[in-house]
Amino acid sequence: MIEYDYRLQRNEGDELKTYAPSGIPTVLQNLVLIEGPNSSGKSTLLNLLALAFFGLKTDKLNVSLKHKIRDLVEAEHQKLRFSVKVSDRKGSDLLVATKESFDKQEIVVREKSEGKERILTSDAFQRRYNLIYDIPDNPIERLNQLVAELSHAQNHYATRVGSLRVSTLRIISELRDSRDPKQLENYAASISKAEAQLARLQQEASQVELLFQLVEKYRFSKGYADLLLKQDVLSQQVEMLEKTVKDVKKKGKRVDKNYRTQRDATIQKIEDMKENHRVLTSILRSILSKQERQSLETWERIDFDRALSDYDFSDVLTTLAHYFRGILKRLTEADRKKMEEGKVYADLIRFLQGYRNSEVIIPGIDKSIQDFIEILEEASKSYESTRVLQERLAEAFRRFDTMDEDRRATVNLLYALKKAKSDFEGADDLVVAEDDVQGKMAKLRGEIADLDEQLKFYQTECAKKGVDQDNLERVLLELEESEALERYRVYRDSDLKGAVDGLRDELSSREKRIRQEQLDIDIQKRELSRLEKKKPHKYQNQQPQLEALLAKCLRLEQKLSKDFAGYLATMPKRRPDGSMNEEEKTYFGEVAKYLGRRLGKIRHIDGEYKVRSADPIRGVILTEDGKSIHYSDMGTGQVQSAYLLGLLNTDDKRKIIALFDEVAMMDRKSLGPILRKLRELHEKDRLLIGIVVQKSDAISVTPIEEA
Repeated sequence: MIEYDYRLQRNEGDELKTYAPSGIPTVLQNLVLIEGPNSSGKSTLLNLLALAFFGLKTDKLNVSLKHKIRDLVEAEHQKLRFSVKVSDRKGSDLLVATKESFDKQEIVVREKSEGKERILTSDAFQRRYNLIYDIPDNPIERLNQLVAELSHAQNHYATRVGSLRVSTLRIISELRDSRDPKQLENYAASISKAEAQLARLQQEASQVELLFQLVEKYRFSKGYADLLLKQDVLSQQVEMLEKTVKDVKKKGKRVDKNYRTQRDATIQKIEDMKENHRVLTSILRSILSKQERQSLETWERIDFDRALSDYDFSDVLTTLAHYFRGILKRLTEADRKKMEEGKVYADLIRFLQGYRNSEVIIPGIDKSIQDFIEILEEASKSYESTRVLQERLAEAFRRFDTMDEDRRATVNLLYALKKAKSDFEGADDLVVAEDDVQGKMAKLRGEIADLDEQLKFYQTECAKKGVDQDNLERVLLELEESEALERYRVYRDSDLKGAVDGLRDELSSREKRIRQEQLDIDIQKRELSRLEKKKPHKYQNQQPQLEALLAKCLRLEQKLSKDFAGYLATMPKRRPDGSMNEEEKTYFGEVAKYLGRRLGKIRHIDGEYKVRSADPIRGVILTEDGKSIHYSDMGTGQVQSAYLLGLLNTDDKRKIIALFDEVAMMDRKSLGPILRKLRELHEKDRLLIGIVVQKSDAISVTPIEEA
């Protein structure tokens, strides 16, 4: 039952008049057909019911109806108060709506269910009830307005899918922050792998540390030995000059200037050759194999000073020089290919340095760029000794060339010196000037003083490294026989210093990486400990399915709220002969089927037809019998009937409140399907209120069951 009452105060200019229900009973059946003349209260009743049940809050009502409803409560010339009570089929009160004051806008809607009463908000009401209020004017145009309900449905389901997406995302977030056995397993495996990597790094760092200590010890031992040798050579030269001074003082002879000049030039040239010989000896000692030790010892014993008395050099000098050059040439050719390989490694390392921090894994070797660079750097170390060897070989060739030139020049000087001596009477007693000798001695002593400073440094460093300085030669021999130092034998002191610095930097880099690796392991262990303390989630095993569901929600939400909404928005502008893509064709085909279901059965001329589809773009209805009915060929009352049936044939499961006004264009045959549909819905308990209003000369209220 529907029980209603209202008072409407209206300022009509000359008087303030109050209207109340009259003519139409204030107690009605849930399903009624109301007929009556204009101004008999029919539309006021429908507007009142729509206002009571949040008609102003729904976006499905057309603008003209909303304007009439709003005037009831917002127009300045009138005020309203009312009460509405609706009972269900069993006679139990279900809905009560009241506006108790003329001056207050508040409308309170209550729902009674299972002996309990609660106030319904607009949102709560619309979740449970579907208010349909319409005037079927312009019915042909409004057939396509059924699509508006499809738009609302799409938005509704897009919102629900969005809610499902949010809920799914929340659960996934909870899962990611809960105890995950797979995650724990992955962390444990990662820690195990990292610890193995750390152990490898520590072992490699230990090896580098040992090599660093060994190379540094070799550098200081070798440097100390070379300085001692140089000091010995300089000391011998000083002793020779001191002896010369004694001879000058003892003999007191006058010096021939020409002879002195020749002798000084010759001695200087011989000194240059001795220095060159010393450097060459050092190079040859670091390059030549043990099999050449005897030849090298013969080379070291060459006495250049004898040339002053013999006026020529021993044949051993030229013979061994030629012999050693042959060996060096073979070494140069043997290492040429290795030098090319070393250049390739160097170029690769230089190129990859720019990507050192990249996380890219190189296919085929399953190594990161950082790891691959380290492999290349380790491999290229063997080529460093080749580079140094080639440099020393090149230097040796230059010095052999210089020595040969100096030998030829010195031989000429010795010939001139010999001639000068024979030309001067008493030449056997010729001596050099004391001042010249003293100058040379002062220079040599200065060099020895400088050398002493270097010796102190190397001596201190050797002591730090535990080098037995009393057995330095044995220490050097043992170091050079070490396999780890094999490639360093050819290094000069500057090369050894560079190698030591490089190893120090490498060690520092490795220690830094070890610290970082240890820090990463500690962080992972703390995180593992934290994760182990968490409780497992009840959906733990469903995470892949939830993530798949989330992806589907995102796609479906996109389709409903954007793609499909966009298609509907363009529908009024589409032409029957317009082009469509495949998805649009499929979509509008489904829209036509949807509208066909909404229309259900329609009357056309003198027949009733079951609708298969209704194409809103072409304006054509296709029946199950294959008949095509154009909207424009249908009578006005028949189109009105089809439109109202479309409103009622909804898949929406909410209870319907149906209010249809001004259906005067429909005859009994056209109105029949509407009334039958209302009865059907009411019997299925899907319809709470069904009121159809039609114009006539007298007021008549007929229950639809009897109409």
